Amino acid sequence: MASEKKFFETHPAYSRVAHEQGSGFLSKRLNSLLEGHIRQVLPDISKKAKAMLREASEELTKYGDGGAQTSREQRAHVVSAIQGFCEDYKEAVLGVSRNLDDSRLYGSGCIREIFTSVFPDEVRQIDAKSELTDDDIHIVRRNAVGVKADLFVPNAAFETLVKRL
Repeated sequence: MASEKKFFETHPAYSRVAHEQGSGFLSKRLNSLLEGHIRQVLPDISKKAKAMLREASEELTKYGDGGAQTSREQRAHVVSAIQGFCEDYKEAVLGVSRNLDDSRLYGSGCIREIFTSVFPDEVRQIDAKSELTDDDIHIVRRNAVGVKADLFVPNAAFETLVKRL
């Protein structure tokens, strides 16, 4: 740093501004800029963090009072919340939920529509004969069966072949 300072003080182009040159000045200047930026944005960050904390606290209050519960009560509360979610999910899949829009398909109606309209067309577009040879099918089927006798194509063999497509 001493040689850097001497360079700027003795060089004819930099001697008038030597006090504003070098790594020491750069370090102080960058530190000052960073400090100013932090002071400028820290209040907004603090406000946002407090707002998010308040929102999270309000949401937690919706799920029940979380104060001074034993571990057993906390587990019971979590299990209750999971059961409630499962019931809502089951209602949505069955299409009997109270919160559904009647202008579109939901749950089992949507699943049925996919399996009766979309899925068959997609399956018909797959050219399995060009992707799988008879030897591929035979090897996968034999590997899935092992030493047992087989009457039908095992699920494992079918799944393996479908994954290859």
